[in-house]
Formats: sequence, C-alpha cells, structure tokens
Amino acid sequence: MSNAKLGIGLATGMAFHAPAGTALPTYPTDIVGENGDGTSTDEFTATAAQDSFTLSESANAISSFTIDGVEADPDDVSVTGTTVTYSGTALVGGEKIAITYFVGAWRAIGDVTHDGITVTTDKSVNNIRNWANVIKRSTLSEHTETVQVPIMDTTEDSLKAVVGAANVAVTPASGSHGKTIDCDLSAGSLPDPEAYIFIMKDGDDVMAVGMSNGQITAVDAITFAPENTINWTPTITAQEGGLHFISEEG
Repeated sequence: MSNAKLGIGLATGMAFHAPAGTALPTYPTDIVGENGDGTSTDEFTATAAQDSFTLSESANAISSFTIDGVEADPDDVSVTGTTVTYSGTALVGGEKIAITYFVGAWRAIGDVTHDGITVTTDKSVNNIRNWANVIKRSTLSEHTETVQVPIMDTTEDSLKAVVGAANVAVTPASGSHGKTIDCDLSAGSLPDPEAYIFIMKDGDDVMAVGMSNGQITAVDAITFAPENTINWTPTITAQEGGLHFISEEG
C-alpha cells in the first residue's frame, strides 16, 4: 500500500459510532453492510398471514420494515439473529416486504466532506540530563491523540452524535407541522464517550482510523451560507484504548 491514494466507493468517507467500549473490527468492511452505512436490506414477497422472515445474515437491530413501501409500526417488528417476527395486521399475500437491518452495533453518523479527517498526535517528554547538561534519556510524560472529522449531514442522528443526544430535542410531526429538531449549541455538557471509526478506500484496499473510547471535546465554527453545505466538525479525543489505524488489503 505504498503511495496510497484515497479513492471513492462504498463506505468511503463514512463516519460510524457505537457504544463506548465496542471493540474495533478486525476487518473494517464487516461493519459496512451492503448499503454502506452499517445496514443491509433483504426483500421478500409475503405469503398469506406470514409472520416470520429469515434474513441473509444475523441482525443487531431493525432499521426499517416496509410493506409495499409503507413503513410498519416498529413495535410490530422484532428480530433475533436472522429471524424477523412481524406481529402487525395480517398480510394477505403478495405484499413486497423490504427489511433494512443493522449488521452490528455500529451506526453511520454521516458522510465526511472532501477535506477528510485530520489525525493529530501530541506527545510530551521529559528530557533527563546528566551533570554536564547533556540529554541522556527521554521519557514520555503525556500523550494525546485527536481526530477532527467534518460531517456534511445535518440529521437527527448526526446532531445527536456531534453535540450529544441529551442536547437534542425532537418533536414528532403533527397534522400541521413537520418533525422539528432543536439542537442546543450552548449546552454546558459534553457528549458521552463513544466508539468511533472512519473508513476510507485505496483502490481495492480499505483503511480505517478508530477508537473504542473517545469523547467529542470541541466543535469547530459552523458556517451557514448560500450554496454551501453545513459542516459539523467535532474534535474527538481518544481515551482508554487509544487511537488505531487499521489496513485491510484486497
């Protein structure tokens, strides 16, 4: 992978998060799913009164269950392994069922802008000198690893990830208004620690930068301007477990 040139393709430039302490994948492609955002989709033609569907791979959770394109009530759908159970209004047969599901604990935050992520490693050392004031040894006293990641999506999920779920209030749509998202940019608390991974491609090779425990400690200035995307650029500080670079070749 000498002279790596990051290209485009499935999951390139995607940011994912998971509960704090989630182990980084040995193979980054394992968390991508066929849709590139951590999910896969299976489609079925229902039989009369069918209430069980077998997925092509084990699911961590259901993202959506649609019947002829109409979203079913999430309370009517459950999953265990590869088995999805539907308990809503009985199917008459012939309906087109599409089930989108998470293949693991990782969830997409959103697309990273063309600027890409910036990894910074700061190390502080103690220089040990002899009587003649010559440095004879250096020891590491402190180290900090951070990732800056510009997210170009402004969604409920991306905002909760960037500023913390506790700082985002969502009001469902009503008969007269659409769903509203109130994001408290002046909140006095930091988002809770989470696991993060950022996936990139180099031809057929995949690279990732990730941490099992990290916390967003700052968010860059946000520009709202005509014809520009709104970018949210948090700085994530690696905590226990540190920051890792993973390369999956071929």
